[in-house]
Amino acid sequence: MSVNGSDWNHLADVIQTVQSEQNWGEQYRTANRLQTRIHLYDKFSTNPQGWHSWVFEQLEVHPGAHILELGCGDGTFWIRNAERIPSSWRITLTDMSSGMVEEARCRLGSNNSQFKLLSVDAQQIPFHDEQFDMVIANNMLYHVPDIPRAIREMHRVLKRGGIVCTSTMSIQHLQEVEHLAVSFDPDLHVLDQAIKRFHLGNGGDLLSSCFSDLRLLRYDDRLLVNEAEPLIEYMISTPMNARERLVGAAIDKFRDHVNWLLQQNGTLKMTKENGIFLGRK
Repeated sequence: MSVNGSDWNHLADVIQTVQSEQNWGEQYRTANRLQTRIHLYDKFSTNPQGWHSWVFEQLEVHPGAHILELGCGDGTFWIRNAERIPSSWRITLTDMSSGMVEEARCRLGSNNSQFKLLSVDAQQIPFHDEQFDMVIANNMLYHVPDIPRAIREMHRVLKRGGIVCTSTMSIQHLQEVEHLAVSFDPDLHVLDQAIKRFHLGNGGDLLSSCFSDLRLLRYDDRLLVNEAEPLIEYMISTPMNARERLVGAAIDKFRDHVNWLLQQNGTLKMTKENGIFLGRK
């Protein structure tokens, strides 16, 4: 499988971005890594509906609702559901990273008065008690240093009877990617172990301290990967050590390894287990 010039340039850009960032928090100052991961999901997921569309359909929110999102990233969730957002909703988007907030602001449009955006620490939300009808935290709680504190803050700013929506993954999510890495280099790691802090198996217990009527809804999906380059880009975009070990001759050997597996198997099947917890105050 050959790689053309534009593919090489794109991969070089990803590597340069990754190597310039020193830790997990740093990588979220811009959207480069996040978009690399979204690209893999977009290209090879088997569920045709798409994750963002599915999550939006699960939101039980009345007209005129005031919604808070923690960890909004680059605003992809709202951009992909733009045509479905009721004009009466008031939406406050926040992220710990000011770079992500600016990216979301640019993508949503500075003249979009329906959205307010600001940098916020989920452990200390700067809003009044019972201010929001819904609080959303998509794939972010496992990164918060004090998860119980963030959950208490979400409860505090939510109106009585309001809804919380938190998404996460299982600890089996994309385990085949880790197995692929280790089959090439026993010391190569891709998946962030932070997921063990808040996942589909333990998230309900953590949320139950503050919320009732908890429901876990699972999204049915998997990845069927038949190209090496998007997978390699994904791997070096993660906060583990792939970006340090897959350099120089090593990345060329790894590319050959992945292409050999693709030639043998046709596609690489990967577990994709996402879901959301819905609860009520």
